[in-house]
Amino acid sequence: MIFREHVIIYAQPGALPAGAFDDLIARAKEIDMAKVHEEIANESKGEA
Repeated sequence: MIFREHVIIYAQPGALPAGAFDDLIARAKEIDMAKVHEEIANESKGEA
């Protein structure tokens, strides 16, 4: 499970090969968390 700024951004069970794990971490670092928080706020307001 990967959290960023108190938001779960990855939650899959099981192990990953090293290359896939490294790719997952790189992608997690690239996520625009401001946009994620905006989308969460819109969903909670019913604007999804």
